This record gives sequence, structure tokens and C-alpha cells, in this order.
Amino acid sequence: MASTIAAYGLGNHRKVATLSIAGVLTILALLIQPAFAYTAISLVIVELSLRWQARSRTVKLAADYTYEFFLVHGVALAGAMTVMKSSPVLAAIAALLSSAVAAMILKHLAAFIVRQFRPTEQSTDAKNFRTEAVKALPPIKALPQM
Repeated sequence: MASTIAAYGLGNHRKVATLSIAGVLTILALLIQPAFAYTAISLVIVELSLRWQARSRTVKLAADYTYEFFLVHGVALAGAMTVMKSSPVLAAIAALLSSAVAAMILKHLAAFIVRQFRPTEQSTDAKNFRTEAVKALPPIKALPQM
């Protein structure tokens, strides 16, 4: 929901819509299910982040690695909580730091792999492959007239 509001903006009424939805979700969290609070909080965070958009190099850096952080944080948190059972605060800090490092490594590794498999225009193999593929196509026959 937060991503949709951030992506589509709901026109000129984004702030009102975001805060209204967050308010409804907060009420639902209090009355029905506490899990609604997470969505309400995320909506408020999205609204705040849109206000601070592109103002800070640190915010931009964090935004660049958000997806990769999302991919690795669960494993890091579960591992840290398993290893450091006696100190959940230190485990959470260790998990956040290790997730940040792992996210950076993952992003750069993925970019490296994509570069390796993406043929460049200068690549002779890529040009030859395209040329041979075109030569292998059967000639196009005209459709019979009706």
C-alpha cells in the first residue's frame, strides 16, 4: 500500500490520502488486529521520505540498497538472534549492520553478473550470433490471395 501511494502519488491529494489511510489503519490496529499498525507506520514513513527526497546523500545511498537489504535482513536477523540469544539488542544491531554489508555485496555481485551476461555491441560473438540467427531463418513466403 505504501509503495502504491508513493509510486502513483494520488495526485494533489497524496498527503491527505496517506494520512487518512494511516489513521484508519491505526484505528483498525487498536480495535481489530495490531498488525495493521505496521502498514500505518510505513505510510507515515513513506510520506516523510517523499518530503525529504533527494536532499541527503545518505538517504539516497540507503534508498539505492533498500531492495537488497530487504532480501537479506531476515536471514541476518534470524542468525543473529540464534547466535546472540542473551542480548537481543546487540543481536538486532549486529543484524542491521551485517544486513547493510550483505546488501552492498549482493547489489554489486548482481551488477557484475548482469554485466558478464549482457552482450555488448563490440562483442564479436554477439554480432556473429545475430548474423547467424538471421541467416538461419527461412525466407518469408507470400500469403495466398483470397
